[in-house]
Amino acid sequence: MAQHNPCLIVTSITPFGQTGPQRHYRATDLILMAMGGSTCLVGEPGRPPLRLGVPQAELHAGAEAAVGTLLALHYR
Repeated sequence: MAQHNPCLIVTSITPFGQTGPQRHYRATDLILMAMGGSTCLVGEPGRPPLRLGVPQAELHAGAEAAVGTLLALHYR
């Protein structure tokens, strides 16, 4: 799409990026929160980490993607 319209702003959300060895990996909210370290903030010291009660990773990713898209529009 960018080749046909260089002014196009494209926002893409992927769990492990668009390039690199893990680009085709899939992830759930639990995997993303564990890899991001958020699960260590929930629970009691000395016990295994817990997941947050409500899925959060996708919500945060969407909010950050929206901010990035708005910044790109503002810059242009």
